[in-house]
Amino acid sequence: MRNDTINGNQEWIQQVQGLFSKALGHPVIITDLHGSPLSDEAQHPSIVQMLKEHIDPKLISMNHPILFESNTGEKAAACKIPLTHRCICVGSIREEDPRLIEEIRWVSRALGAIFSSLDQEHIFVQLKHNIENLRSHPSNWSANLNLLFGLLEALHPHLEFLGLAERTSEEDFKIKVCMEGITAFQDQYFKLGQGYLGQTAITGIPGYWSPLEEDPRIRFFQEKGIVPKGLFCCPIEQENQGVQMILFGGSMQSSDMSILFKALCETIAGVIGIAFLNANMKKKVSQREYFLTALYEINQTMVSLQDEKQILYILVDTCLNLLHCSVAIVGLFPEEELDRDSRVQFVSRGMTSSQVDSFGTFFTQRMHSRHSLKEIAFSITPWGERMLEIPLNYRNIVKGVLYVQMSELGQVSREQLDFVQALSMMSATFIHILQQAKTRSKEDHLDVLRKALKYWNPEGYEKAVKAELVAVGYAKYLGLDEERIERIQAAFILSCYPLEHLQQGQLMKGEPVLTIVREAQSGLDSSLSMESKIFMMANCFVTHHGRIEQLEKHIPFEEEKSSFIQFIVKHIPQNNELLIGKALKPSGELDIGLDLKNITNREKEVLQLIMEGLSNRDIAAALFISEHTVKNHISNLFHKLGVTDRTQLMTKIIKSKKEPVMT
Repeated sequence: MRNDTINGNQEWIQQVQGLFSKALGHPVIITDLHGSPLSDEAQHPSIVQMLKEHIDPKLISMNHPILFESNTGEKAAACKIPLTHRCICVGSIREEDPRLIEEIRWVSRALGAIFSSLDQEHIFVQLKHNIENLRSHPSNWSANLNLLFGLLEALHPHLEFLGLAERTSEEDFKIKVCMEGITAFQDQYFKLGQGYLGQTAITGIPGYWSPLEEDPRIRFFQEKGIVPKGLFCCPIEQENQGVQMILFGGSMQSSDMSILFKALCETIAGVIGIAFLNANMKKKVSQREYFLTALYEINQTMVSLQDEKQILYILVDTCLNLLHCSVAIVGLFPEEELDRDSRVQFVSRGMTSSQVDSFGTFFTQRMHSRHSLKEIAFSITPWGERMLEIPLNYRNIVKGVLYVQMSELGQVSREQLDFVQALSMMSATFIHILQQAKTRSKEDHLDVLRKALKYWNPEGYEKAVKAELVAVGYAKYLGLDEERIERIQAAFILSCYPLEHLQQGQLMKGEPVLTIVREAQSGLDSSLSMESKIFMMANCFVTHHGRIEQLEKHIPFEEEKSSFIQFIVKHIPQNNELLIGKALKPSGELDIGLDLKNITNREKEVLQLIMEGLSNRDIAAALFISEHTVKNHISNLFHKLGVTDRTQLMTKIIKSKKEPVMT
């Protein structure tokens, strides 16, 4: 240690020099390894100048004092003081005297014992002081660590290299050199299990090894031109994370490592661990505050957006700027069930055109397994890169997937993962809100078209409603989901309007329901979707008044035809049709073949309007009640009549009517 309290006490050093000068009969000067006196340089200026010109730290030895001569013929000897970074220099030597050389060696050992004892006491005083500094000033931990490394140098005078390795990924560690001299390790990497360093990373146990000349585990050091005689490695662990850092060092001159030195190594490693944890926690808190602020600002931006694709752009740009990733791509799944006309929206940054093309196929495959996308995971892209796969999840409904390729995957922190997960959930929520708003707009648009059709083309409306009831009943008979059934229902109303006009509107443009209408109008084809086939068979049923022989003749889908006819025979009387809206008596008493004793007058009114084909909203308007009240009346009707939906209700009325009225 070069700047301790002993070095600063010139009076004490001068007393020691005077004592040994009298004993040897020659001027004695105590210097550092570079020949700079630790006391007043004015006492022996010629000797001091000679020392500065001739002393080489690499040549100074403890066992053999070195003699050198100035240009004026004056001679001096220098010997390293054991266990320290100091030299004893003796001047005014006229000739080489073996006895004097031996005395110089003896004096150096005596001084080594004195300095070592005082240095060790000072080392632990300094260690305590540095630890207190780390606790009170955690932000200045780098400077305090340099002081701690200086303590190791002071206690091990032959320490030639010292490094601190930090984990950069699951398998890799990066080295930072922590003392002057050998710098061949700077910014070098080693892997888990590689040599002594990698072994310490696995075991988490401090190690001290010597001798090492023939040991193959020092190959990492040999490749850097270093052949250590002694080596130590002290792991630094973090809770639940294993070994995160390794303090290591050694000497190419000596294999000696005292118990005191080993204890100091492990103590300093522990101090580094605490300092690293404190600095890391402060960094995490700062990063979390940064990400929370970013989430708030992004939320404020997304509130004002009107298009899902704008949200995708924000997602991609945020990942590039805040996560510092090299590639980001996000895709949005279609709202409807997948079919050959389904379209996928995705936005990418940092990809080549060929990668974008191959990703399209990859993303389509992921759409078919969207229900398995639950949490953040790693996925392999078609071009072989490992990327983070983050589902855009809204209440267990996967709206899309965000893919992020980090510059270094090992650098993905917990804070970054939490941020991107929160960002993806927030984006999925806003996407859902926009989709719901569009759905409501489409429902309102469809309701207007339904009312207009009923007013301007009542015959077409009645035919569409009758076909719709049959189609819905058959779709439920097949077990189709509500989404597909709603598309079939809408298709009957839209089919009464010119297709080219519907395709020009923004609300209906590109909608799957138009595919049903388009396929039905283009001709009969076995490759049609099931919704289109149901649509065409229900229209055929109404056109030919439900006659089985006509259905068998005009329905071209053999497999579906058999199932459809089976449904008609089982659930709907042949050759009979109910005149919707005219099966009711003007008095309000319903003659439909059902027991209506427990049905209230209001429920009868609702039942009559249901038979006329009115929607819940239309019934509410006609009776001047709320739509919620209409739903309650319908639920009571279904319960009292033993049915679960409108289709079952109409089927039951048709079967129970004693004298069906023909349209």
